[in-house]
Amino acid sequence: MTQKSEKKTAFQVEGIGYAVIPTVLDRSLVDMLYKSVDMETFTMARKLIREEGLLCSGSSGSAMAAAVKMAQQLEEGQRCVVILAKSVYNYVIIYVSKFLSDKWMCEKGLLSLLDFKPWWLNNSSVSVRSLQLSAPLTVLLSVSCQKIHLQY
Repeated sequence: MTQKSEKKTAFQVEGIGYAVIPTVLDRSLVDMLYKSVDMETFTMARKLIREEGLLCSGSSGSAMAAAVKMAQQLEEGQRCVVILAKSVYNYVIIYVSKFLSDKWMCEKGLLSLLDFKPWWLNNSSVSVRSLQLSAPLTVLLSVSCQKIHLQY
């Protein structure tokens, strides 16, 4: 909820914001809240898709952007876990997520196509084989997180 002194702002990220506070949220367990903005949210979501191959939603981009900022405050040996709760799949099937559209991002002032120059644009000699990617790790649904952590 906004206080009278706060200015109401329209957020472009689907599924999060002032209007969506989960009823299962136990605020007594929350140490800190981080308020993200559309630019960092969508930039991070697109980066996760482009660089990590994670088909995540805008709200997952928001969670990761907040985690990256908070992780900078960690001490040596501490860890940061981020749950990317939504994939972009549902958004694409239902109504093609707006942040995936370069045109929409430019119209909202969230992306400049002049600034976007992928590494492969003028490098036709690079092949996927030359990237020397490792095989993806797959885990059965029946394997516990603890067991995976101990092995890797």
